[in-house]
Amino acid sequence: METGGDIRQPGGRSDSDTVGASAAGAPDEQSVRVVTVAFNPGEELERFLASLAAATARRLVVVIADNGTEHDVVTAAAQRHGARVVGDGTNLGYGAGANLAAADLEEDWIVVANPDLVWKPGSLDALIDAGLANPAAGCLGPLLLNPDGTVYPSGRALPSLVKGAGHAVLGKIWPANPFSAAYHTAGQGGC
Repeated sequence: METGGDIRQPGGRSDSDTVGASAAGAPDEQSVRVVTVAFNPGEELERFLASLAAATARRLVVVIADNGTEHDVVTAAAQRHGARVVGDGTNLGYGAGANLAAADLEEDWIVVANPDLVWKPGSLDALIDAGLANPAAGCLGPLLLNPDGTVYPSGRALPSLVKGAGHAVLGKIWPANPFSAAYHTAGQGGC
């Protein structure tokens, strides 16, 4: 299944409109593909898509991998916001779904994001600008906030075998164990 369209930008411009002349590398010359994987989403997919247009001034393409069974919900949200849906109606798993949505990439940037995010205005541009400022970076991750404004511990270093096992074994029965505490506080930061 696949539905097509474009995301409307502030001011009514869409990713299919012609971009005017500007300095080389200016944001309106660049494009970004946002990939998300949906598995029977609720209202979060609608909030995700609705918030994206104000998150960037760059040409935006959104591709949703539909891994669930509520295809009408995903298709309707995609059509309302000009996103494209890919998938064959089976649950491919998160990684395979993201890869499917990233296939045939033509955009300058790719962002893989969970559909429960709500984008703040300009936040996607801030992330891409961080990439432009750090050309040696191979991967970037934003600072994620919970709805109450507290930091969500998303960026972490790969734990050693001992630390990972300690967190996995003790995390549920002793949440304050030193392995889990280190896991949840390591590498907090972001763009």
